[in-house]
Amino acid sequence: AEMAETIDHQLGLSRLRRRSPQAGSGTEIGVVADKVINTVRKTIRGAELDWIIDLMPGLTVALDRSDLSELVGALVENAAKWAAGVVRVSSLVAAGQVTLSVEDDGPGMDQAQIDQLGTRGIRLDEQRSGSGIGISIVREIVSLNAGRLEFGRSALGGLLVRVGLPAGHTLH
Repeated sequence: AEMAETIDHQLGLSRLRRRSPQAGSGTEIGVVADKVINTVRKTIRGAELDWIIDLMPGLTVALDRSDLSELVGALVENAAKWAAGVVRVSSLVAAGQVTLSVEDDGPGMDQAQIDQLGTRGIRLDEQRSGSGIGISIVREIVSLNAGRLEFGRSALGGLLVRVGLPAGHTLH
């Protein structure tokens, strides 16, 4: 099972690296995030949570739709897994960059743990289900698309993840 997860992970990274940056085009972040969040809400865990969604309508990022879905999915699933009861997803735009924030009210992490997030081969919690590769995929997507990734403590008490990506525009 571990070998299959590793192979799937590496194949996914290979597909990411072959895609060309989507500069000039745009994928609407709210549409993709709503679809991901609605899917997670249908799970047993997702249905137990209060979701605070504050996504600017019409806001686009210069990112492939599949990559954006994978990025948002990894962050939202992680927040849902760790939340005590609340997950907040928000966005804003400034200086040509869109920032997506995903945060929860779970136990959070100390700075040493935050510094290790997404490091290949390191899984911070063996007690919960999951492969532990979601954040490393997020790191790869962000890196390949001239973005930035920040981790911190949420005002809700848990983890805060901020992803900054170049703004795109909708093709008509």
